[in-house]
Amino acid sequence: MQTDIHLPAAEIDLRELTPHVMVDFNQMKNFTADPLIMVSGSGVYLTDYQGRRYIDGLSGVFAVSLGHGNDEIVDAVSAQLKTLAFSSPIMTTNDRALDLAVELIELTGGRYSVFKQLSSGSEATEAAMKFARQYHRQSGNAERYKTVSFYRSYHGGTMGALAATGWPKLRNPYEPLMHGAIHVPPPTPSSCRSCADQCSLACLDQLRDVFELEGPRTISSLILEPVMLTAGVQMPSREYFTGVRELCDEYGVLLIFDEIVTGFGRIGSWFAAEQLDVWPDVLCLGKGLSSGYVPLSGVLITPQVASAFWGEASQNVQFQAGHTFSGNPVSAACGLAVIDYFKRHDVLGNVATRGAELRSRLEALAERSPIVSGVRGRGLLWCLDLAPTDSPLGTALQRAARDRGLLVRASPNNTTVAPPLVITTQEVDEIATILEDSVDEVAEVIARDGTLTLDVAFGI
Repeated sequence: MQTDIHLPAAEIDLRELTPHVMVDFNQMKNFTADPLIMVSGSGVYLTDYQGRRYIDGLSGVFAVSLGHGNDEIVDAVSAQLKTLAFSSPIMTTNDRALDLAVELIELTGGRYSVFKQLSSGSEATEAAMKFARQYHRQSGNAERYKTVSFYRSYHGGTMGALAATGWPKLRNPYEPLMHGAIHVPPPTPSSCRSCADQCSLACLDQLRDVFELEGPRTISSLILEPVMLTAGVQMPSREYFTGVRELCDEYGVLLIFDEIVTGFGRIGSWFAAEQLDVWPDVLCLGKGLSSGYVPLSGVLITPQVASAFWGEASQNVQFQAGHTFSGNPVSAACGLAVIDYFKRHDVLGNVATRGAELRSRLEALAERSPIVSGVRGRGLLWCLDLAPTDSPLGTALQRAARDRGLLVRASPNNTTVAPPLVITTQEVDEIATILEDSVDEVAEVIARDGTLTLDVAFGI
């Protein structure tokens, strides 16, 4: 790899610099051959270094819910930078962090009493598991240390979050990971051998068996995603989540929802927990909380959990984890601006309307296309299932869409689209039209050649 650079970036082709960075989950040898290098964004659109415009069909990475270049968010962040940019997380808090905590507690109907503000989704899920372990230890149940999660789940890239992640290919390079991480088959129709036309809830019996076989007094927490994104936008039934809540209560296990993706309107409500009418003991938030403008995440905990961390200094029961940018006032100001924007511009109403429009177009595409086997999703989070084949349909569809100016996510058997929540009817039409044309192109190649030839290295 060439490493000597003698000119400022502005004076050389930006492609020459790409070997000096690592794009998440990408083989950089492949990426540098045809890189996506973005230089600006406005609304639902991104512009690359060559001046080509794309629809951001993934909201960055399910984060930029209010679109790029949103003046209201930018102004709030800018104002806070001028007022107070940093407040020591080990000696102080600040007015913005306090305001954000109260706002989030009110949004959840007072079900939670404490918000621990962090920076990334991985920090949030890892903190949630730490809260669970320390809660049990300080409640006289130190033997409760195991975390149960599902195969095909994704909870982040730090060592603890990765241990809970249900993709062996992501864990393997870093093992051994956190002790006590238990994985069970996912509660999704495509993975359950007991489900036919409707859910039989056999997966609840399986989960009970795991609790019993592992030792009921050793389980600390169960962490799950209301929508299993990397499993193909799979959402278990509402009855399943009700059963999970009851099972956790029965066994004294803390329930953790990873709503890093689903929180803040992505599927049409503030939180997926609202639609399920099931609330966890610990609620993880991120991504849309800042609309991707600054690093911001956090966890909400119930009064019961919080009570274990409240005591005299001599008891040493405080939460024993922290990060440099915890409670950052700029991040908190951004979160407050996002929530305010949601309320004043009826973003959830737009998600309902635009989501229905996108769903209609995608379902019509599935009806007529031989390579689209189904559509699944909610709000503005949708997945196209692709027909079983030895060819990399997902990559081919992603490439065809990119060539037409749309960025979507690919996996071998499906393609995910999740545009900003402020999208318009015209922009929905633009996305759907590009997807239709891209699907038709891939189907024509398959019909003509019988296969596709692409160099594929899927991440998550």
